[in-house]
Amino acid sequence: VHERHYGTRKVDMDIALAKYELVIHIIDIQGARALKTAYPYARIVCISATLAEIEGRLRVDSIAEEEIARRKQTARIELEELKRMKLDLVIKNHDGKQDEAAETLYRFVCNVHTKQKIK
Repeated sequence: VHERHYGTRKVDMDIALAKYELVIHIIDIQGARALKTAYPYARIVCISATLAEIEGRLRVDSIAEEEIARRKQTARIELEELKRMKLDLVIKNHDGKQDEAAETLYRFVCNVHTKQKIK
């Protein structure tokens, strides 16, 4: 996305999962789709914000107007796609409430990790 290409080697994922390690990735929509395809049992959590909040965060970083417009269009498309994806959890990361978002994610991860160890 936005001329950036990231990735995690499958072999590294397989090694971590074979050791029953908790693996957390910060990825975009395309990465989530690829991860769910490769690992259908993966838990997918989206940390989301409104378009207005996204734009405000971009403006704080002094990004050029054309780049802001491009990123907002990408965000619109991704927010629509999120509605169609089967996600395990969507966390609203509203400005000024990051502690609540972090707590929600922490509780989810603890719950999932505990259940997997019991199996």
